[in-house]
Amino acid sequence: MAEHAVDPRTEYRASHQTLWKIGSGEAVKIQPRLVRAVAAAVAEVDRGRKGGEASPVEVWLRRVQIAAAQQYIGLMADDAIGASEADAAVVVAHVPGVTAADMPRVQELLRHWAAGDKRELSGGVDGSEG
Repeated sequence: MAEHAVDPRTEYRASHQTLWKIGSGEAVKIQPRLVRAVAAAVAEVDRGRKGGEASPVEVWLRRVQIAAAQQYIGLMADDAIGASEADAAVVVAHVPGVTAADMPRVQELLRHWAAGDKRELSGGVDGSEG
C-alpha cells in the first residue's frame, strides 16, 4: 500500500511507518498532503480488488477526509440530512448521534441556498438573536 501512498498534487510519499500508525490508531501529524496520499493508496487498492473498476480518487479523498475528521476531532462528517445529489455532496460536521431532526437550522440554510438566497440566516448558532 505504501508504494501507492503518493499525493498526486505534491508528490509527498507517506511512509510505511506513518501508514502503520494510522492503521493502529496512533497519532500522526494530519495534513492535507497525507490525506491525499492515503486516498490515492486506498483508491489503488480498491482498483486492484475490482479488476480496474473502482471509485475515482476524488471519491476516496472525500471518504478519507471524513474518516480523518472523525478520528482526530471526534465529529461525524456525513450527509446526515440526506441533501446530497449526484452532482453535489453535502457534508455536515456534527456530534455523533445527531440526526436530521436535530439540525433544522442546517436544513433551513440549505433550502435558502438551493433557492438562490445566499444571505446568512438571522440568529446565532443556537438560533438566538445575539
